Amino acid sequence: INPSNGALYLEMTDDQFNFSHKLYGVETKFIDRVKRQYDNSSGNLGLLLNGVKGTGKTVTSKLISNNMQLPVLLVNSYYPHLPAFINKIQQDILVLIDEYEKIYTAENASVLTVMDGVLSNGSGRIFILTTNNERINENLIQRPGRIRYRKTYRDLKKDVIEEIVDDVLQPDRIQHRANLIEYISCLELITIDIVIAVTKEVNIHDESPKEFKDIFNAQQKASLYDVVRIVDGVVHEFFTDSNVNI
Repeated sequence: INPSNGALYLEMTDDQFNFSHKLYGVETKFIDRVKRQYDNSSGNLGLLLNGVKGTGKTVTSKLISNNMQLPVLLVNSYYPHLPAFINKIQQDILVLIDEYEKIYTAENASVLTVMDGVLSNGSGRIFILTTNNERINENLIQRPGRIRYRKTYRDLKKDVIEEIVDDVLQPDRIQHRANLIEYISCLELITIDIVIAVTKEVNIHDESPKEFKDIFNAQQKASLYDVVRIVDGVVHEFFTDSNVNI
């Protein structure tokens, strides 16, 4: 932004998004679907990726951006004249708005006019919105014309947890692997950062998570369902206290 008149201008920062760390749980199938949809349609394409930090939404949005091979406009602040500015760009572009709900509230939702194509100049646009929660403008929900794909990122899958543990756990701590994975599976929130932190705790102190679970800053679930049975058409869930099974 030009501080003298508030005008917007583009400044290139890199050829693509780069990663300095190994990527876990890459959503290859979803990324390919988005690319195929873009290649076989016209107009705008919107994606809403929701989930807490560390569950993969930002990595996925950056990988999609790289895969599209389009200029990426990264929006990290609210700009009143952004819709008009975007519509002046005479080519297909991808607009990435990270933590959308913090930038565009009900009071400043003017970007919706661009997503609807009201000001369309004939160029296609992909909008990727990431959010830590879905308390966002209700006009985005159940409107595939605006948001085609709405994906929620929750806890990491077991195979991803195991891959991270196997990468981080020291060979001389392998005796703790089973208890470590079981402990992680009982947490209320399972992110990449948490899995790495717990595994490093085991590395440093050479002890099972049952030794430090009461002081480690990671909340466990109140209960863990062990068995699900259907009897006469009724679902019966049998569970035990997760703390007992460590």
